[in-house]
Amino acid sequence: MKKRPVFFLHVPKAGGTSLRSLIESEFTHRDLATIYRTGKSDPLIEILERINRNKGGRFKYIYGHVPYTPIVDFFGPLRSISIVRDPVNRFLSFYSYVRYDFKDHNMHEKLKNDEVTFQNILKPNFHQHNLMCKLFSGHETTVHARPDMIETAKKNVDEFAYIASVENYNQDIKSICEVTGLPRSKFKVKNKSSVDKSGLISRLGISEADLNKLADLNSYDYELYDYIRTKFN
Repeated sequence: MKKRPVFFLHVPKAGGTSLRSLIESEFTHRDLATIYRTGKSDPLIEILERINRNKGGRFKYIYGHVPYTPIVDFFGPLRSISIVRDPVNRFLSFYSYVRYDFKDHNMHEKLKNDEVTFQNILKPNFHQHNLMCKLFSGHETTVHARPDMIETAKKNVDEFAYIASVENYNQDIKSICEVTGLPRSKFKVKNKSSVDKSGLISRLGISEADLNKLADLNSYDYELYDYIRTKFN
């Protein structure tokens, strides 16, 4: 029986670039369907239709920073995998990476020059809050997280073959490789932020109160994160 393609839901700043690099080293371009969008990208449904035309359903992996539901609704059952991370640590890593490393990101200059400060993004409407809940529940990251999304996200998580966590990275990557058949021996860590969590906190004077507020703003992500850790550990 032909194996179903693998869908890798790539959560930003959760160790996914390392897995992506491993996948890309093992397969040719025609085997892969990648979806990494910018603000100028076509609507997701148009991208999926184009992939279907160009690949004819023959790809082995589809992956990107994309929500779960539109992918499986369009392509049918897939073997889904992902990597998650402690929500506060993921958020701080995103902020650090965009501010200090990712010069092509549309927020890089604003963060670098403090046009948008750390305090400015400690507000509910910032798109990175509860990002994991939004992606796993099938929603774009631009929407506001709602209470009903968490239950949908948990139901979707139950359909995944495996979800790793950064906090148990070595063992969980081994499990993902066992599920997918990827070679663990070739796995290498990629795309680490140049300024780590402690360095960021020190540079910006982030307080314990700020971190607590950040945790509160990502409460849906924490509930989902705990659910995933319990299910796959």
